Amino acid sequence: MSLTLDKSTWKRVRLGDVLRRSRTQVDPLESGVERYVAGGHIDGGSITIDRWGDPSDGQMGSTFRYVFEPGQILFVSARPYLRKSGVVDFSGVVADKTYVLEAIPENGLLQEFLPFVLASDPFIEYATAEATGSMNPRLLWGPFQRYELALPPLDEQRRIADVFWAIERHCRSLTSLLDVQAASNRVAFSQLLEGEDAEARMLGDVGRFTRGRRFTKADYVSEGLGCVHYAQIHTDFGIKASTPLTYVPEAMRSSLRLAHAGDLIIAGTSEDVEGVGKAVAWLGDDVAVHDDCFVYSHTLDPVFASYLFASAEFDHQKRSFVSESKVVRLSAGNLAKSVLPIPDEPGQKRVSEAMDEIARSADAVERERATATALREALSVTIFGDD
Repeated sequence: MSLTLDKSTWKRVRLGDVLRRSRTQVDPLESGVERYVAGGHIDGGSITIDRWGDPSDGQMGSTFRYVFEPGQILFVSARPYLRKSGVVDFSGVVADKTYVLEAIPENGLLQEFLPFVLASDPFIEYATAEATGSMNPRLLWGPFQRYELALPPLDEQRRIADVFWAIERHCRSLTSLLDVQAASNRVAFSQLLEGEDAEARMLGDVGRFTRGRRFTKADYVSEGLGCVHYAQIHTDFGIKASTPLTYVPEAMRSSLRLAHAGDLIIAGTSEDVEGVGKAVAWLGDDVAVHDDCFVYSHTLDPVFASYLFASAEFDHQKRSFVSESKVVRLSAGNLAKSVLPIPDEPGQKRVSEAMDEIARSADAVERERATATALREALSVTIFGDD
């Protein structure tokens, strides 16, 4: 995207000088708070927050005491590379590691512009570098306030924010459409299975689950051995894939675990129950697999197997054995014990081909969403990139 911008009029500021953090606290149960927001309720890379928990659900920790109101912005300071921040249109409470933020227009920052500052690559890179702690790194309030950026005048911020929000609304409408299609696909898959002579079989009897091995983003190189990180399964891959997005040095091959063509790569962890267990049928050359993933080597049609992991039948089973804490996890043992309906080989092929045909209607929507997302990212680079 190309914009004509005169950045000579932009003022360099510290983030702490143009926003404030709300620290109002209440006892959520005594005060009748109806909603709380935890990290798992916030989608990485989103600009808005639409999910919440009920304080009476038994999952809310004792530190959920910090009040937020409609229009305020929440920023999860733990693991900032997950990009968990956004605007709320309801009230509730958050825990102590989530900052409740408001812009100060009289100091030069508009509230509607702030979410895109916090979502920008330069801020995320800074937040990740400044985060402290090894197991659960957190961006403390002091370093948060010290982040510097160049801000346009208020009227220019308003025009830029209008463009950002128009793109965001379009992305959200496309995502809603994809959610409806995904739900319809689950119904279609169940109906297709009913038309086959499917036998209830234990997944461990038709394949083997193997956990991947650790690599980090610091290991990434421009070319080498393809690798799949669990986060990519959540955000970048669909039912099947054949081309890696990232690479590690070829010399690491012997120390890593690989997925071969036809294997499933399964996300073994997620921020929520919906995301854990998401699978992609890997159809390309060997790739290294992250240790928060499982490789499923099996005798099934790989595309059918991937649809099976996206089915209502699998979702029902996994909810009985996932472990929930700060993150949601699956174990290889529980996956192997899952009992699911599996037709014979020709039946698997018929189901996967029918599902591929159904899924084509979503492909155009997904491409449009990818285009809109790329447009938003290009605009962000133009606005927040290096001068």
